[in-house]
Amino acid sequence: MSDRAAKKIGDDATLRVARMVERLSDEYAAVLAAETGRMETHLARMRAAPEDGDAPRAMFRIAHDIKGQAATFDRPLAGAVAGRLCGLLREAAPGDVSSETIAAHVALLRRVVDDRLRGAIDADGAALLERLDRAAGLR
Repeated sequence: MSDRAAKKIGDDATLRVARMVERLSDEYAAVLAAETGRMETHLARMRAAPEDGDAPRAMFRIAHDIKGQAATFDRPLAGAVAGRLCGLLREAAPGDVSSETIAAHVALLRRVVDDRLRGAIDADGAALLERLDRAAGLR
């Protein structure tokens, strides 16, 4: 096989993979919406029973999944928010992180979902993350 033929095959495969990722990225919007809904449910549970550690642990697992998936599906802002929430919840005991701080993270994830925010984190997204960090006492 010539180098030219090999390059053509490689280019075609790359294009097919890029198209598949784009389709999956579109479908990921529904996954992200569902996971955000689950986080909202766990937040309500946490507010109702602050001493119960199950809801924060469940929220950590969901946030960890989002953090890992988001960049692949062109949702870096969702990944950044989820990563911050993971950091807060990773070693926290029940009640260590205020429900208001967690709610701010979940609300920003909801905004990513509702506004269909995709692509690179722009100046507005960076400002939202900075406000989130300040609210969490990280800055």
